[in-house]
Amino acid sequence: MTFKEKTKNLVSEQAFKNLEKYVYLIEEKNLVMNLTGFKGDKLWGEGIYESILLLKESFGIVNNKKILDIGSGAGFPSVPYLIAFPNNELTIYEPQKKRTKFLSIVKDTLNLNMRILNIRAEDSKEEEYFDFITARAVANFSIMAEISHKPAKIGAKFSFIKGPKAEEEIKESLNISRQLNLFPELKKISINGKNNILIIYSKNEKTPERFPRKWTEIIKK
Repeated sequence: MTFKEKTKNLVSEQAFKNLEKYVYLIEEKNLVMNLTGFKGDKLWGEGIYESILLLKESFGIVNNKKILDIGSGAGFPSVPYLIAFPNNELTIYEPQKKRTKFLSIVKDTLNLNMRILNIRAEDSKEEEYFDFITARAVANFSIMAEISHKPAKIGAKFSFIKGPKAEEEIKESLNISRQLNLFPELKKISINGKNNILIIYSKNEKTPERFPRKWTEIIKK
């Protein structure tokens, strides 16, 4: 069974039709810009199917929640999840203008409840707004923990999709985790023999005024 067929069995008929339109838009845009390296059934597998399953495993099936995706590029993992469970509000922080233009086309074509902001997360003015925050392979965990903390509500849940160095990233983030009172945990999920690693935790208290720092400060050694 192809990943497209597996996805069809995973979502509603209307959601699947919208996912087909979404995949078409990605494939069309990939002809003129490097939007994603995923093609064919790998696009359905690692782009669509995995995104839905990993966020479903992280957050469950939710309604009327505010979700933030940081640096989603083509829209992974949040857009497939929103298409599958459309009764939520999705915000994407995406610093690359050409990608925000593509995501705006997706929003308008599929009539999604989605905001696309052409900003870096550390420059956001939103505070204690989001219920769930996610990102896929954007930056190491110590950076993600800092730049995503302020926009989240107290009690909000985070799920970052990471690579095989996730455990090492958690160890390297001990200083920022202590300052923000975070207790990150690893969750490994196998999908068709491929191991996916999530860093999952919750926001326990208000963000200190000194965070997030400016990007130039964050990346200083």
